[in-house]
Amino acid sequence: MNSTKTIRLRLLLLCFFSTCLLITWNSSAQERAGTKKITGQVTVSPQNKPLQDVVIFIKGASVNTTTDVNGRFTIEAKEGDVLVISRIGYLQKEVKVGKSNSLEVRLDEGDIKMDDVVVIGYGKSKRKDVTGAISSVSGEELRKTQPVTFDQALQGKVPGLVVQQISGQPGGAVSIQIRGLSSFSNNPPLVVIDGVIVGGAANTNGGSNPLASINMAEVESVDVLKDASATAIYGSQATNGVIIITTKRGQVGAPRIAYDFYAGRQQLPGYYPTMNLREYASFMNEKSAIIGYDLRPQFANPQYLGEGTNWQKALFRKAPMQNHAITVSGGDNRTQYLLSGSYFRQEGIALGSDFGRTSVRLNLDNKTTNWLKIGTSLQLAHITEKVTTSSSGVISMALNQTPDVNVQNGDGSWGGNDPNIYGAYALNPYAIAQITKNDKKRNQLLGNAYAEIAFTRDLSLRNEVSGSFDFGTQDQFTPTYTIGSIVNKVNQSSYSYAQSYYTTLRNYLTYNRLFSNRYNVNALLGHEAQVSTFENVSATRKNFPSNSVQAINSGDATTATNSGDKGQSAQESYFGRLNFGYNDRYLFTANVRADGSSKFAADNRWVTTYSGAFAWKINNEDFFKPVTFFNELKLRIGYGLTNNQNISDYAYASTLITSANGLSGVAQLTANLPNPFVRWEKTKYANIGLDASLWNQRINFSVDFYDRRTDGLLLSLPLPLYSGTVPSTSWNPGSLAAPYKNIGAVSNKGFDFRISSVNIKSKDFTWRSDITVSHNVNKILTLNAEGAALYGYYGTAIAARSVVGRSIGEFWGYQTDGLFTDAGDFKNHPALPVNPTTGVKIPITPNTGGVWLGDVKFRDLNGDTVIDQRDQTFLGTPIPKFQIGFNNTFSYKNFDLNIFLSANVGNKVLNSMRINGDNPNQNFGYFKSVLNYARLGMKDPSGSSTDINNVYVTNPGTNIQRVSQSSGNDNNRLSDRFVEDGSFIRCKNISLGYTLPQKLLTKVRMNSLRIYVNVTNAFIIKKYSGVDPEIGSWNPLLAGVDDGFYPQPRVFTIGANLALTK
Repeated sequence: MNSTKTIRLRLLLLCFFSTCLLITWNSSAQERAGTKKITGQVTVSPQNKPLQDVVIFIKGASVNTTTDVNGRFTIEAKEGDVLVISRIGYLQKEVKVGKSNSLEVRLDEGDIKMDDVVVIGYGKSKRKDVTGAISSVSGEELRKTQPVTFDQALQGKVPGLVVQQISGQPGGAVSIQIRGLSSFSNNPPLVVIDGVIVGGAANTNGGSNPLASINMAEVESVDVLKDASATAIYGSQATNGVIIITTKRGQVGAPRIAYDFYAGRQQLPGYYPTMNLREYASFMNEKSAIIGYDLRPQFANPQYLGEGTNWQKALFRKAPMQNHAITVSGGDNRTQYLLSGSYFRQEGIALGSDFGRTSVRLNLDNKTTNWLKIGTSLQLAHITEKVTTSSSGVISMALNQTPDVNVQNGDGSWGGNDPNIYGAYALNPYAIAQITKNDKKRNQLLGNAYAEIAFTRDLSLRNEVSGSFDFGTQDQFTPTYTIGSIVNKVNQSSYSYAQSYYTTLRNYLTYNRLFSNRYNVNALLGHEAQVSTFENVSATRKNFPSNSVQAINSGDATTATNSGDKGQSAQESYFGRLNFGYNDRYLFTANVRADGSSKFAADNRWVTTYSGAFAWKINNEDFFKPVTFFNELKLRIGYGLTNNQNISDYAYASTLITSANGLSGVAQLTANLPNPFVRWEKTKYANIGLDASLWNQRINFSVDFYDRRTDGLLLSLPLPLYSGTVPSTSWNPGSLAAPYKNIGAVSNKGFDFRISSVNIKSKDFTWRSDITVSHNVNKILTLNAEGAALYGYYGTAIAARSVVGRSIGEFWGYQTDGLFTDAGDFKNHPALPVNPTTGVKIPITPNTGGVWLGDVKFRDLNGDTVIDQRDQTFLGTPIPKFQIGFNNTFSYKNFDLNIFLSANVGNKVLNSMRINGDNPNQNFGYFKSVLNYARLGMKDPSGSSTDINNVYVTNPGTNIQRVSQSSGNDNNRLSDRFVEDGSFIRCKNISLGYTLPQKLLTKVRMNSLRIYVNVTNAFIIKKYSGVDPEIGSWNPLLAGVDDGFYPQPRVFTIGANLALTK
């Protein structure tokens, strides 16, 4: 059956090629005759400065060139030809060739323009001819925020793109969503770099970022494909959108050398409010008196104590970072080249964290003959990471340790808790960060090679082979140590190696022709095959003779254990696209793609993705011509169906694992429960948008409204614990991976909006603004059964619940209504918790197992006067209602100032650090708020302390419960006490630069030199009581939980951008 399909498609390709060849043969046979050499110079208004790298091409022909450092160019053209002169960031001009052989062209600065070229699937298009929802941002714009990785820079820059930091550690990853969550598991958008589909990193635990190898200095532009009419050509890979990264390439002209440098200093933007030693000693004295423990002698006079140890200040530091990037580019009419290298180093603000990257890139294009063009894009990167901070949890450890413990004792030993009556022993976070090791190294190769054959002027065949190859190691060592009363007598090391390959072979024909000067046809037909493989191996040993000798073979061989895994998947695809334009007014696009995946059983293996779109250029209609202030007005409508295959390999069949036993030594066990009927997720996508440009492109805006519905959602189905299964992403010896199943449907509706404006433009001063707004409403429509729910767990407690009619991953818990402060509160609030064993209300008593004054009042939502799980409710969503970006650029003569703000509005954060930090009844570190714990007083001091009518809370405005070791109220259960408003406005970047005058630079053979100072994460406006409310997650079912989140640092940098010519 498959062979028959292949034969049919090959015949279709042959017919298509033959037809196009016959149509275009006659028109392409004519030679360009009567040409002459045209020379000219391009300058920029109003300063009349020469402009380099401007593209000049003959309209309707393939002849093109670019300007050199002095803005000069030479091109062969005929009298009557129209030269199109364009460069990103400037208004395009068309100049007709006359009798003169020289031209002077002056370009005006512009913003996002309808004539800019955007990258679409397997091709490019002018923005004014795009029918889908595509947003673009230049690499220059992204570099203003000085991100470590490019994905960190996208926040607030692209409407419809929600970006949240997973970890602030150096090189840490972000979670990216394009127009909402359409899956119950992590399913990010497809990322394509110069035609290379980026696979996952070979070793991604510990917060590693598979995109960390990209050098931002090499990025030319980023195009984000959002709706089905834009993404359908990529098929099942692109159901959650596509991010296309285009790197810089060589241009015709003299060799150009560019050097970019910056160095900076990072610091923690804020601290949690923990007690100092005096406050801690005073509180512990009060606590001991209340619960009847002896006072600690060293706390006899707290007023004479010092500040003690601030563990946050001990763990966090001011850390340096530096970046160097050098690029050499140039070429002639035959060959263009770009060779670049970079070195980046960032020490983390937390001990035990750092990041380093060294990368080399070669982009090469060669026009071998008049009909053949070949080229390649190669990137090799080496990445080193220290992730001890994230893997060991030392940030939460720093909040748990108490201020009476030294970082290091006078004798050089590590400080730790002495034996105490509370049994409270916490590790020394500074010591753990220093003595344990968790180092990761990765080598990544991204490569693409192409050969493009021009059969005729209108018909070409492009052949590409590309691959993403990732090799990673992880080296961990835990030494023996003594930290106070905690002794680790066994040291241990583990070493792992992993590799992943993602290779693609694609071939596609493109036909492009303008008929009768009004019918524009662009057709594409192609084939693509992909193979993804991975494998890993790990080894562990214990009992090393010394902590200084950490090589894995130095451990005790009798303790050795090892493990490994490997797998692969494949996909084959056939695709086609037709773009038709009539009279530069009406545009039609149709996409279709057939994908076959090895992840599904034979009967469900193949699926079809399709889309259609229509665009109407209203401004080109005759009736609209009197409206002269519109440069462009385009209405877009699109609809499509996309598919998704986000499941494990071989989920439709049973796989085997080996396990040791006492009989034969090794046995094979079933690893998972199969589901041969599992199918693709399907997403129906509708979009309507409007693009406009006004007043000579002083104002440009784009707005889109969309409706996405995803059916057949894929999830490793959670089953009861007695089933012996765990989710496929988890592991538990002896258990089975739960089966994947199509369990429901989810909807995402919303809009995204962008407006760019030139507010002021004069000879010396320019002010530009750019605003992006994204809004999405996520809603679960169906699940596998009536009343079904999916849960996100914090420890063993349910912290989030996903049900029909609500958004994915909403927080779940109890609502509170302050504290019980007097007897009247118990009369007005009769609902009390029940004993989970007996089901009977707990008594009102200060004794063990009771509820008393100073305990938390939980709301009785169902009115049955009992507080139990039936009173739990939704406490808010971690998904922002709006994400906003506001960018302003000011230029005065040679000075430039950029200020960029980003904001999240309407999301919640579970501040789990407060669960312990605000709890006076735990025995580790405390927040300062605990000093205001509920204090009990008696109306009649000679009366009974157990008489509810005689006892009251002396500070009724507090929200911190009483000190008690025996309350049965479970005051710290998950509730709205710990779910906070996560909205914020962050000043992401402030940059001030100065470009030296051109006349000064030409004397020393410099093309340009800009020096600048920059502040990243300058300030944040928030209600959140933690350090940073921007909390991302790879798990949609449990997002927005701050459990010791590595905060984003504030960075001060100084740098320079230098360009040289021959």
